[in-house]
Amino acid sequence: MSTPVTPATGPSLRSSTEQDPQKKRFLYKLSAVIAGGMFIDGFILGGIGLVMPALTSDLSLSATWQGLIGASALIGIFFGGPIGGYFADKIGRKPMFIVDLAIFLLGSAAQFFVADAWQLFLIRLLMGMAIGADYAIGWPLLVEFSPARLRGKLMAFQEVAWYVGYLGSYALGYFLSTSIHADWRIILGMSTVPSLIVFLLRLGTPESPRWLVSKGRIDEALAIAKEHMEEADVRDLANEKPVRPDFRKLFSPQYRNATIFVCMYWVCNVTPYFAIGTFAPIVLESLGVEDGLTGALLLNGVVVAGSLAAMFLIERVGRRKLSIPPMWISAVALVAIGLLAHVSPVIILVSFITTRSPPP
Repeated sequence: MSTPVTPATGPSLRSSTEQDPQKKRFLYKLSAVIAGGMFIDGFILGGIGLVMPALTSDLSLSATWQGLIGASALIGIFFGGPIGGYFADKIGRKPMFIVDLAIFLLGSAAQFFVADAWQLFLIRLLMGMAIGADYAIGWPLLVEFSPARLRGKLMAFQEVAWYVGYLGSYALGYFLSTSIHADWRIILGMSTVPSLIVFLLRLGTPESPRWLVSKGRIDEALAIAKEHMEEADVRDLANEKPVRPDFRKLFSPQYRNATIFVCMYWVCNVTPYFAIGTFAPIVLESLGVEDGLTGALLLNGVVVAGSLAAMFLIERVGRRKLSIPPMWISAVALVAIGLLAHVSPVIILVSFITTRSPPP
């Protein structure tokens, strides 16, 4: 006689995160404090385009200095990413997670006291290095704690936070510059406020269990994992072996093609985005748009809408299907900007909007 089978109600059918409110709260808090860093990144990068006309006039900037200051944070990101990633692997995610926010905070406050172009360039170069480091620290930390079924949505949420920060910076700066005619130093220095808040919220974040495993600290890793991660992920972690990070593996035959593809993907995504975003008010006004600041604000609003759509669709549609169409659309828009700039400002504005709609 067979034994009746009753439906299981335990961990086999429901994830431990779904059952344990404490683990769910931790995952959402971790996602939020990392998103806070993304918000600050966008806030810092978004403000410079808005104040570029004012600081150009105030500091008598040449075209060269305009380009250097506009690109200073991006230059910093270029160096800060690999440096931050190296130290995150060397000394841990947790300490670097705090250090880069401290740099944000100090750099933001220093912008209140800028007197020369070279000072602003150096400050924003340092802040850009912190931004690059935050990408290389915060995102791996979130991935290493997140269950696979939520990873895409949580990562997409980081992008939403970045674009909200970019839009928030633009909107706040627009209000301050048009309503009370605030000095550009105040507009740039406003990033001090969110930097301080996120810095305080990040204190107490635990170390990544996967990083601890990579250093052979297995017991410590499992203790943190059991407190914060799903049971399936804890089991996977228990079977992992310590691995020595080796940068050369990225360019080994096994990973070389993927490394080149990802690098080219982000170069093609980021370069036109910031080339347009940093100088959008100036470019739009030169093309006949009556209010370049308002036009640039509209552009950033569209970007936020695009990132929100990606966040809700990414787990349903998939990464590949959401990534390819925006790149083709951006390519067509960039061709239109290059060939039709003399025809109509409307064409340029539409092309700017489509180019700045982000892929996931």
